[in-house]
Amino acid sequence: MHLARSSRARHARSSALLLCAVALIAAACSSTNGNNSGSAAGIPAGPITVGGIYPLSGPYAAYGKSEEAGTAGLIDYLNSKGGIDGHKLKFISLNDQLDPTIAATDAEQLISDNVKAVFSVGTETEAPSDVPIFMKAKIPVIFYNPGDTWGDATKWPYYYKTGWGTNDGSIALANYAKSLGITKIGLASDNSGFGMQSAQDFINQAKVDGLTIVKSVYYPPTVVSLGTQMASLKAAGAKGVFITGGGGYNQAFAAMTASGWHPYIFSYASILQLPQMGGLLGTSLAKDAYVDCDGYALKPGGTLPAFYSQLTSIVEKATGPQQNPGTAVIFGYDDLLIYKYAVEKANSVSGPAVQAVLNKVTDKSFTMPGYTYTYTPTNHNGLTFVPPICSVALGFGPQQNPYLAPGQSYPPGVPG
Repeated sequence: MHLARSSRARHARSSALLLCAVALIAAACSSTNGNNSGSAAGIPAGPITVGGIYPLSGPYAAYGKSEEAGTAGLIDYLNSKGGIDGHKLKFISLNDQLDPTIAATDAEQLISDNVKAVFSVGTETEAPSDVPIFMKAKIPVIFYNPGDTWGDATKWPYYYKTGWGTNDGSIALANYAKSLGITKIGLASDNSGFGMQSAQDFINQAKVDGLTIVKSVYYPPTVVSLGTQMASLKAAGAKGVFITGGGGYNQAFAAMTASGWHPYIFSYASILQLPQMGGLLGTSLAKDAYVDCDGYALKPGGTLPAFYSQLTSIVEKATGPQQNPGTAVIFGYDDLLIYKYAVEKANSVSGPAVQAVLNKVTDKSFTMPGYTYTYTPTNHNGLTFVPPICSVALGFGPQQNPYLAPGQSYPPGVPG
């Protein structure tokens, strides 16, 4: 019977089927919440697997363990609030031992585990080994790594920075040194990836601000004594010392104290997470010591915003009480909320779909009002203001948050 139909009838039926197919495709496309990601598959049933790579052993283990535990606690909190569009996050973390080779293996393992996003790629020592692997796999990395290079979306199209870079911290610290009239600076850094990059950033900014680096010393993160190195900076005429890296802080400050040398001290916020600020807190060196406020800091006499205090308590429950919790609380939760925003808007967990959404984010806040992000197809640096400076002498306030240095403030819109 069907064989007896004319070619015209067959053509009419084929046209009808084609129209139906077009209609179905259009309906499927309209179900993606109006996104232009090119993905209409929706979010697969079940949890969304995400991951992180951390230096859980070695000289940076204290940082790695704190970051991992804080992220895990915030993921639990996000899951308690419904996760991402009703999907819970399943978190897989791996230890790279501060070893680039192991970090690369860990990246391959996370890809094998079918992670859809990554919230840590380790320090600047390991990141150059594992980030290219995630970029090739088109897996979004959303992380507050301070390395400057990762904001270049032409090189790292799926890497989205949250926290400030070492260049931002250098601008803040060099500007503050200049405002104090401290123009002869000695530089001390360990020879880790983070230490070398942050040292170079400060050298570059010192030239801009008219500061003179009178001498530079470098050492391994596991250095036992820095008496000779500190003596050489003093002999070179340094009135201030810029110190960076992940190791050597206690040794440097002990050497300064033992020799009776009390220079101005300028450092990155990583010092705020060390016990007693690397041995500075409560000593005579503290009165002239300053760091960039990576995260959140209080004005003297100020109070914490209620929502921030709540999130801090959640992180503290996972990590134990920690100094300078703002980095993990604000940027750690921003990592998750940025990813949540992109997945829900794209209705997809595919890397290109998430990328398409994030590349259009403009002046948008997530965890803390005033901490706004802008991402473009070529610039993934995110944050739009340079961090203020914190005072070591003032120590820590409520929930171990540091205090702003004299004359320092946040831009309008940041509460507290």
